[in-house]
Amino acid sequence: MNIDLQAREITPLRNTFAHVATYIGGDKTASRYQEATLGAQPRVNFHYRPTWDPAHELFDASRSAIRLADWYALRDPRQFYYATWTMTRARQQDAMESNFAFVDSKRMGVLMSDALREQVLQVLLPLRHAAWGANMNNTAICAYGYGTAFTAPAMFHAMDNLGVAQYLTRLGLVIGAPEALETAKQAWLDAPEWQPLRRLVEDSFVVQDPFELFVAQNLALDGQLYPLIYGSFVDDHVALQGGTAVAMLTAFMPEWHD
Repeated sequence: MNIDLQAREITPLRNTFAHVATYIGGDKTASRYQEATLGAQPRVNFHYRPTWDPAHELFDASRSAIRLADWYALRDPRQFYYATWTMTRARQQDAMESNFAFVDSKRMGVLMSDALREQVLQVLLPLRHAAWGANMNNTAICAYGYGTAFTAPAMFHAMDNLGVAQYLTRLGLVIGAPEALETAKQAWLDAPEWQPLRRLVEDSFVVQDPFELFVAQNLALDGQLYPLIYGSFVDDHVALQGGTAVAMLTAFMPEWHD
């Protein structure tokens, strides 16, 4: 019995989706990022206006004072869509797990001086709550914003901030004790030095305009907080005082912010 195997080329009828072709200038081969992003915003055939906000459609560009002629002009130079984002974060997660394992195996956390350890716990652990606030705000940007190129990265950003909060929690457990988390929570609620930041975070929860919220959270607040904490405090102060373990356990944060 003879089997004749032949290769046959199948010519596609079109190279991409019709709604993507309108954004890339014709029927060209599109990247996965373009196909996952361009023209993906729902625009028509909504069933009803939301009962909790009857002044707007379910997806409504008028929720913001910002108007864009092209809602897909804000494209991500990293080409992040769900697959590329998760693969990038998985590699970073592997690196962070190695850092935590190394710090634990070498007992680097307990080798720090008591004074430095206490200072690190006092400064870093309350910021878990600021990161949770950033998670809430970016979730709101995704929910109420318009244009997939704007809202999809906001959802990635929200989950990244949840990861930051979890890394800070793990840091507290490595160099401190479970009680340090409750102490940090009470400091966030009551300590005078934390109340301006706490007020800013909580006031941002009621900002309605998704673009205004994006600027307030991701540019203004994080734009000052991350260089201050993970640059000036961790890298320029803690690490030079024998706190290399802290720099390793927070390595994700400055890399992510950059």
